[in-house]
Amino acid sequence: MTAHLLHVGYPKAGTNYIRRWFAAHPELAFAHGGIGGFYDVYAMATLDSAPPPAWRVTSLENFVLPKPRPGDPENIPVSAWVEGRTRICARLVDFFPGAHVLIVTRGYAGMSLSSYSQYVRSGGMLTIEQLRLLGVGDWLDYEGAQAEYRAAFGADRVTILPYELLRDHPRAFFNALAARLGIAAHDPPSGHPNRSLSPVELAWYPRLAVQIDRLPLPGLVKRRARRRLARFAFTNGLERPIAWLQRWRPLPPVSPEMLSIEELQQQFPASAALRDLAEYQPYLADYFLA
Repeated sequence: MTAHLLHVGYPKAGTNYIRRWFAAHPELAFAHGGIGGFYDVYAMATLDSAPPPAWRVTSLENFVLPKPRPGDPENIPVSAWVEGRTRICARLVDFFPGAHVLIVTRGYAGMSLSSYSQYVRSGGMLTIEQLRLLGVGDWLDYEGAQAEYRAAFGADRVTILPYELLRDHPRAFFNALAARLGIAAHDPPSGHPNRSLSPVELAWYPRLAVQIDRLPLPGLVKRRARRRLARFAFTNGLERPIAWLQRWRPLPPVSPEMLSIEELQQQFPASAALRDLAEYQPYLADYFLA
């Protein structure tokens, strides 16, 4: 009988790279945006003579980070996130009571820098010190999420792995996952997990946005220029010009040292449940467990 794997997140933890491995593995059935290897109910009802896969995979980050409804306020209280996650977890148990669950976490400083990269790519003008990323910790409740899914599906059916292992040793990451699923090892996809902007690029894109805002131009022209810059930032289209600017007039690269570790520790309480997991041992400091 084919088993079901639910990959529930987290965001900024190599999701698209992991999905490429799901799609390439011959023992897995996976469809981007689909359920259990099917794109929709019509695909499920199509005649197919192929042998059943060992696992069907469903992947969605919003299982642990629920998507706000249209019209919801921007500052959703933490209690609403937790309630939504609990409701979704219960819904998944109803649909897939015997499923296995994969949770991929990311260290708090790395998650904060990646979130800042996303902010910059959307056209943000604030430096990382000005933004301070307050509230990012509201939805990185690793302790609560793993406890909830273990209680719902069974502790032996929940696999938790660190993004840092995927970043540093992709083959070891996927071999560990394959071993948990009882399937053959399979090569990592070509390339690397989607990278954030580099520390130098993170410093320059907000600076360029500020300079555009200071130009003596009509507001409409400046807004159009800012939108164009945001498009460049989203695709890192100014990688080479920024490298030249950095040689000409260096800016301090954005680094974890610019974050307040004390403030991060207040936002992200250490998740003790990760401390004893073998794959996390080289990365305990990333989760304030060292």
